Amino acid sequence: RTSQCAKRFIWSYFSGKSPPVAEVGEGPDPYAWLRHGDPKQIKSYLESENKYAKHIFKKTQGFEKKLYKEMLSRIPEREDSIPELMKGWWYFVRTLDNGPGFPVFCRRKQGSKSESVMLDQNELARNKPYLAVSMCKISSCQNFLAYTADTTGTEVFDGFIKDLRTGRIVDNIEGVVSLEWGEKTGSDPGPPPLFYTVPDAMRRPHRAFLRR
Repeated sequence: RTSQCAKRFIWSYFSGKSPPVAEVGEGPDPYAWLRHGDPKQIKSYLESENKYAKHIFKKTQGFEKKLYKEMLSRIPEREDSIPELMKGWWYFVRTLDNGPGFPVFCRRKQGSKSESVMLDQNELARNKPYLAVSMCKISSCQNFLAYTADTTGTEVFDGFIKDLRTGRIVDNIEGVVSLEWGEKTGSDPGPPPLFYTVPDAMRRPHRAFLRR
């Protein structure tokens, strides 16, 4: 028969007043199931963590909002990184205060005031539950941008090649850890060779490939 103490603990747990305890699994990492386990079980545990955190910080919500507004008022609406000159182009990163606040990768031709956007992460994030851009690499010919993006929150990144002259994605590679441009030879208008690595079952760099 369930004791009164156990009943009180169960009630406090489901009401969000006691910290949830993660299940201890087997193997060298007893909490690996939080990454590779049953999605429903993971979601249930994370929801209980969020519920407990919401209860704990309930008394500080007013102060949090006040602090957030104060910090926001001191941030410029637009902030640019220090430009870097590379083969006749100034490259820089712009952060906008309005919107999601993701970085925007921009450039302008040396001697020109006209700017162009290479990659707007705010646009990439539109209508997506999550966005993380891990790598951005400009080709030696300055015409192509290669980048990796995770749009699911699973830490699985896909690679994309963007033609900066047209703004179109001309190629994509699923499951990429890292990438690096090779040197272009000849007069082919297409992208240069691209080296990239793919992960093993533990998501470590495992094999390297060349994309022509």
